[in-house]
Amino acid sequence: MIRRFVNNKIFNSSPTQSITMAAFIISLAGIASRILGLVRDRILASQFGAGDTLDIYYAAFRVPDLVYNLLVLGALSAAFIPVFTGLVSRDDKKEAWKLSSGVLTIGVIVISLVSVMLAILAPYLMKLVTPGFSEAKVAEAVMFT
Repeated sequence: MIRRFVNNKIFNSSPTQSITMAAFIISLAGIASRILGLVRDRILASQFGAGDTLDIYYAAFRVPDLVYNLLVLGALSAAFIPVFTGLVSRDDKKEAWKLSSGVLTIGVIVISLVSVMLAILAPYLMKLVTPGFSEAKVAEAVMFT
């Protein structure tokens, strides 16, 4: 269903419409992400209240969230989408999907390597992210990261 929508609405339209539709989809996904994040925060606050447990959770969530925002949102939206839509608008769909496959493969490898590095460096990064936390709270945040 999604592939049919993408093929009909994005690939079989003018380049301007394709880029507009791609930007709309990215914007919609960003808005949905923000709304779901707000819902998550409200649920967590209602379950745990304001206290150490929630502070530790937010501290542990900060580093992976930063990596996601930099790698996925930043690099993907700034570099990949314009190139991909450019290929599609020139009716080079095969090359566009080849690019997509390559970017996905490289993305998985890069995210895996960054995840391993973050796991190794988590104790040091967490001390930078959480000034004022006790050693026990930092250790617990590292465990959750």
